[in-house]
Amino acid sequence: MRNKGKVVVLATHDVELAARISDEVILLINGKVIAKGLARGILTREDLLELADTEPPITYRIWKIVSKLISSTATNERPITLRELMTNIRKYSNLREGCDSCNNNRV
Repeated sequence: MRNKGKVVVLATHDVELAARISDEVILLINGKVIAKGLARGILTREDLLELADTEPPITYRIWKIVSKLISSTATNERPITLRELMTNIRKYSNLREGCDSCNNNRV
């Protein structure tokens, strides 16, 4: 649809769906806009999502845990889809290959 110049507006409480299909999101609380912008930027802002009584996508929450085990540089990534999560795990887990001290901490 994007290539055809079409826009789809979807209202949902499902952050997983929003993460998968949205380029941009608008976060509302009681009908008032509290944030708008790129999906990755909004859906990974835990402070904003907490105000809206919701959580970031599960892929981002998993990444926050996994990235601490893999690499300190990996924490700058913010995957919001399963594909992005898997790509990051593959990308950063390769950094650990052959690291003796890292191998002792594998989960």
